[in-house]
Amino acid sequence: MTEKRQANKKIKKDTARQIALEVICAVIDGGAYANIALNKTLRTKETDDRDRRFITELVYGTIKAKGTLDWLLSQLSARPLAKIDKVILNILRMGLYQIFYLDKVPASAACNESTELAKAASHAGAAKFVNGILRSAVRGREAGTLLFPDKSADAALNLALTKLHPLWLVKHWLKQFGEEETEKLLDYNNLPPVLSLRTNTLKTTRSNLLEVLQAAGFEAVPSKWCEEGIICTKTAGLNALMEKAPDAFYMQDESSMLVAHAVCPQPGMTVLDLCAAPGGKTTHLAQLMQNKGKIYACDIHPHKMELIKENAVRLGIDIIEPVLMDASVFKPEWADAADCVLVDAPCSGFGVLRRRAEARWRKNKKDLKGFPPLQKSILQNAARYVKPDGRLDTDRMKELVECAKSESKSGKRPCAVTFHRAFDVCRSPYEALRQCIELGIDTILTSGQKDSAWNGRELLKELVREAAGEIEILAGAGISPEVIGKLADYAGVTSFHMSGKKVTDSKMEFRREDVPMGIPGFPEFDIWQTDAGLVGNAKRILIDLQEESLKNDR
Repeated sequence: MTEKRQANKKIKKDTARQIALEVICAVIDGGAYANIALNKTLRTKETDDRDRRFITELVYGTIKAKGTLDWLLSQLSARPLAKIDKVILNILRMGLYQIFYLDKVPASAACNESTELAKAASHAGAAKFVNGILRSAVRGREAGTLLFPDKSADAALNLALTKLHPLWLVKHWLKQFGEEETEKLLDYNNLPPVLSLRTNTLKTTRSNLLEVLQAAGFEAVPSKWCEEGIICTKTAGLNALMEKAPDAFYMQDESSMLVAHAVCPQPGMTVLDLCAAPGGKTTHLAQLMQNKGKIYACDIHPHKMELIKENAVRLGIDIIEPVLMDASVFKPEWADAADCVLVDAPCSGFGVLRRRAEARWRKNKKDLKGFPPLQKSILQNAARYVKPDGRLDTDRMKELVECAKSESKSGKRPCAVTFHRAFDVCRSPYEALRQCIELGIDTILTSGQKDSAWNGRELLKELVREAAGEIEILAGAGISPEVIGKLADYAGVTSFHMSGKKVTDSKMEFRREDVPMGIPGFPEFDIWQTDAGLVGNAKRILIDLQEESLKNDR
């Protein structure tokens, strides 16, 4: 092959129709999501805005009209569709879509370009077959011989073909809603979807993203329902947006954006998302957690693991761990382990047909019966993964705080309120911190939810920062003069709870080692006593820290 012919072949491969065909094959035959496959492909191709709009129209239109296009093909081809090569079949579908649904595309162009695609994909015979079918389609359209069944004769088939929906689903809705309401529903599903974006608040703000969108040629307004949401009333090329701000947004419906807020995850939590792919809600949970904690994003399909990883990496999130698993099978090691569990259970997806062009062709009537028991088993497992309670009883605490404060105000006795180390077994330390502040509690005694304050130093540091002087963080558990100095330096803690005790041996000489008088398992003759030396050392360190703080303030 000469260099010139090679160059010409490359040009053909990169035409708008070839790119559209590549995506259509990935969706129809490869099981890809149309929006993800399209955006991913466009990012790798050199195309202008006009071609991108044409490619998008071809992809979504051909996939949405697949059932109707196949019915037309069955009228035009003596060869059963199942025996036609998959790529050639998709070329025919795309060609027919242009002929019947794109008035601005000349029929001759649709035929000629489809024939060229067939030549490149197969052989001369396949190209001749494609050309013959599409030419017949043009003649049939012009002559009015390719007609859909009359609505009065077969309302279900007429609606399925004219409204681009599966016949079984139209029959199901006709039985459920009647003809008028079904037709309204079908028409709604065919409306162009509104582009909505969720701001990645880990990287930017909604106002900043709105400015970026405006600069890129978009017209957009803030969502009324979600604080991170943006509604694009006029769109420009998403590729340009990806180049300018690749980590600043995620395409997501407004309704889907509300889910993570309903879960209300907090930084530091352990969260399970049992049906996570492609990762929209998972990454939103991570945003709300400030990328602190752990999220296990689960899905049963191996190829969807990569989608979750890709989205997490793009958005700068590193707390998500994709897990390949069947959510309907109980995982014993996760019992009572999660602070929150999100279940976006497998379903028909019929509520998002407007946005997901491929969804209408991926379900059948049998699936509807299979979803309820599957959903039930997943929900039952999810309930077993959630930690039992673990939240503050704010109603009871409010009563106690009000009682303490009222006595103080009456002058009987001052009574500050300290929340003890029950704080360290709360499901979310950040949520508990905010609740303590709102309740008017003065002090939180905590080891940073670890066995000792030093081991919990990371959380203690965060708590001091989050408290911002509104409440005292009192470090306790394993406090010694040495730990005081280190914690003050590392975590900014200024208050410490220390018993200052040492273990001394009992002076009792006669002993019965086999007769415990206290708690079995504890040394019977060990005595814990406060040591004056330890207390003195701690006092000196605290004085030094105070003097250093005053010096720095000056």
